[in-house]
Amino acid sequence: MGASENKQIVTEMFAHLSAGRRQQALDLMAEDATWWSPGIGVTTKAQFAQMMAYMDKIMKGPIRMALKRMTAEDDRVAAEAESDGDVVNGKHYHNTYHFLVVVRDGKVREVKEYTDTGYAAEVFGDLLTLAR
Repeated sequence: MGASENKQIVTEMFAHLSAGRRQQALDLMAEDATWWSPGIGVTTKAQFAQMMAYMDKIMKGPIRMALKRMTAEDDRVAAEAESDGDVVNGKHYHNTYHFLVVVRDGKVREVKEYTDTGYAAEVFGDLLTLAR
């Protein structure tokens, strides 16, 4: 697959996540896929699914992710994004991200997520520590 097809897969995955279609997003990930995020580290696909289920409990709806710009080369897609959503503690969550996504053979193999963890801790407070 080429860069254009890889960008389409990443676009589809984030569209599914934004719409709360967790299973469709997971279906785009390889069984051995990993997702790295600061403060959490590397998680397996199954662990990522558990984290998404927990986010369903602390958000009033899915966290909407808007992809702003993407660049692709070989099997890598770099994407800038912004999130938006309401938290059960009454706060609004709007963060910025950079994702590096590796796509091979039509499946997401690896995601590295970079975001403002200080802001996330400020908005979510104790809700995040309950997830561990």
